[in-house]
Amino acid sequence: MPIRTTGLHRFALLWVCLGALGAMAQTLTVPSHWQDINAQVESEYPKARREAMAAATAQSLVAHVNLINGSIDGLDPATTASLAATLAFQDYYSGNVSFRDEVLGDLLGKYSTSHPILNNGYAYGAWSPDTLHFGLAAYYAYLAYNDSTALQLAVENWQLAYTTDFMTVQRAQSGVFPDAINFDTNCPAKVAGGVFTMIPEGTSAEMSTDSSGMMISLSGYLYNITRNTTYLDSAVLGESFMHSNAYQSGQPIPAGVNATDCMVQDTDLFTWNTGLYLQGVVVLASITGNGSYLTIVDDLVQQAASAAWTSSEDGHITEFYATNSSGAPGAHNAYKGFYVRALAEVARLYPGTRRAEFIQAYIGAQLNAVLNLSSTPDTNFYSPDWNGPPASNFDALGAVAALDVLNPSFAFASDTSTAGTTSTSTGVSPTSGGLSSSTRHMTSTGAIAGGVAGGIVGCVLVIVGMIYIRRRKRRNRLSHSLTSDDVEPAPEQVREMDPHPFKLYHSNSTRPPKGSTGTPLANPVPISAPSSSSQIPSIPVPEGATNAFTTSAGRGSQPGNEVEAFVMDFVSRLQSMVHMRRQGADEEPPRYTD
Repeated sequence: MPIRTTGLHRFALLWVCLGALGAMAQTLTVPSHWQDINAQVESEYPKARREAMAAATAQSLVAHVNLINGSIDGLDPATTASLAATLAFQDYYSGNVSFRDEVLGDLLGKYSTSHPILNNGYAYGAWSPDTLHFGLAAYYAYLAYNDSTALQLAVENWQLAYTTDFMTVQRAQSGVFPDAINFDTNCPAKVAGGVFTMIPEGTSAEMSTDSSGMMISLSGYLYNITRNTTYLDSAVLGESFMHSNAYQSGQPIPAGVNATDCMVQDTDLFTWNTGLYLQGVVVLASITGNGSYLTIVDDLVQQAASAAWTSSEDGHITEFYATNSSGAPGAHNAYKGFYVRALAEVARLYPGTRRAEFIQAYIGAQLNAVLNLSSTPDTNFYSPDWNGPPASNFDALGAVAALDVLNPSFAFASDTSTAGTTSTSTGVSPTSGGLSSSTRHMTSTGAIAGGVAGGIVGCVLVIVGMIYIRRRKRRNRLSHSLTSDDVEPAPEQVREMDPHPFKLYHSNSTRPPKGSTGTPLANPVPISAPSSSSQIPSIPVPEGATNAFTTSAGRGSQPGNEVEAFVMDFVSRLQSMVHMRRQGADEEPPRYTD
């Protein structure tokens, strides 16, 4: 039955459109005190200085690596994987291969061949967060060095997590999980897609949200390389689990869910759980072009301004926990680096957007804290407590966490950065880092005004279109009554609007950096799938590894009727208006690689 569009309905639609767009224009606006902090930091620490500090910090970490266990004394497995990740990103952002041997040999190589039990760690494969942290670190190494052994390690760890800890649909429906002891669930429809922290036993059946978030992102990254749909299916299923059991709009992500009843088990709120889920969702958004994922991304990004872990005074992360039994800070005090890295990934995947500008400012606030509150000037001593006081000696936890801030801070910065001036960003910068406080304020204000004005125009177009369609249908009915041979013309195909779903990386991003000796991936080392699961991808297929992601099904297809065509065109225009770079306010988005 057709829906009649009355004047009241049209007015209500216009009111809803304006309200929604008005709310949208008010989110992801950089707070004024972040702007002031960033202007000061940009003046004192230009890009070249930041990059030099990042390189020096990385070098200080490498000097402390224990070649026997492939870690630094005091680091747990997750932070050891983070060490490899930050070194790889240091090379990736700078276009160098300075730490290739250390990442591929001393760190990931030792993990892959020896499976050492590190500080506070479990045996190999027994603790899913460790498995997935190393899987992601291996992927980052592949990204930086185009090395097939790194890719193989990423796939192997994905397989290990999938077979040991991942709740597939089939497992959820059957109620049988491999190696589980006296485990049962009363929520099989909701538990699929979760990742157990470790093999469940009775009611001790926690599914950790950090593992689930990492499973989403690692699956997405591997799908991008191989186009094997099992990876994509796993990512989508994992996000569905998180959305059903752990995500609430406007709230951080809790630490764990009990698989026996799908209730939140660990209500603690840490930066890293939110960050790792955020990273998974933004990777999935890049793969699918699905706007609903971007809605979640923006909600989680916005929480940086309101979360309890963010200082209301200067925007820095205040998260810090008491020392362990030995009197030293626990390794989890470096985990806030995961959160910063996830935010940087959002900005990197969606450069030139308001979310990128917001994140850039937030990372600037962290840089201010790292350099002015936690570190001793002219040293590579960083405390993992970003509230201060500064470290008086080398601290591996503090240095790893600091490098997660230093890396994107120089990658996002402009080539020349001084207070009150703006210069064109080049190189690998996801978005300009040299905006002054006043320029950034004008950009945000212009975005709000432009968003509201554009929303008004768009909503008016909807009303005009509905009136046009109604009149056309009336003419068609009249024409049909006069001539039975007349045929309604086919609706015009909807024009696909920009922006397209973003690529995870630029088309040349997996080309080895200058001086790289990474093994080309034309013929990757075959990886045998365990015989117990025929669904597990077995061999990476790198053809098209850096091509654009596939778009959502039906995108650009011809709709079945004129109303659908008009609505789809309007939605595309609205998405374009929200996500495209504001004309006249910012420069063209820079590329990641040469």
